[in-house]
Amino acid sequence: MKTKIISSAVYCILALAIIGFLYRIVFQPSLLLRDLLIAAIIVGLIFFVVRLWSMPMNKEQRAFIKAARQSRKRLRKQGKTVKSTYRSQRAIRPRSTVKLTVIEGKKGKKPGRLAR
Repeated sequence: MKTKIISSAVYCILALAIIGFLYRIVFQPSLLLRDLLIAAIIVGLIFFVVRLWSMPMNKEQRAFIKAARQSRKRLRKQGKTVKSTYRSQRAIRPRSTVKLTVIEGKKGKKPGRLAR
């Protein structure tokens, strides 16, 4: 019973939001653009504040993050050269043409029994 009331309330709110949005597009497009710009600025400020607070405050942690970034850059540069030499070495090596087959043994048979 509660889910029906909640789902119908959500559908009503969504319908009103769509009607309001369409009204703004048709009759007041400049106000819609202004509201969207203000919303984007507010979201940007919230993102900036959250990112600022999530940054480590300790100097040692900042130095560690800086060193990690530098090592990632260095590894990316080295990784490109290593991959190219690895592929060239792998391409030179010939592939084996040996076909291996499995030989079935007497794993399931017990010793001392005669086959009928």
